[in-house]
Amino acid sequence: MTCNAPPAKRPKLDFADTITVRVGLTPDTKLYVIPCKTFAARSDFFKAALSSQWRTSDAPVDLGDVEIDTFESYVHVVFYDEIDIVNVEQWTDIKSVEL
Repeated sequence: MTCNAPPAKRPKLDFADTITVRVGLTPDTKLYVIPCKTFAARSDFFKAALSSQWRTSDAPVDLGDVEIDTFESYVHVVFYDEIDIVNVEQWTDIKSVEL
């Protein structure tokens, strides 16, 4: 049997294994649950953060020096492999984070 479904417009995300990330400075912090495989494949920082040598507990990865809007734009790039044009002015901030 042949499947005639059109190809997916977006990559399928694997949330089978996730990590929690805390972004922003207290009291303005936000928690994100992100898929490990996706972020480890796209980011040397998350690849290292998820390694057994660096990860010692289930505590959230702390990105207190990253602004919430900047991280959300970065997540968009990782998930969709595109820059959110509406927030393109934040791109300089995203590149400076070097995740």
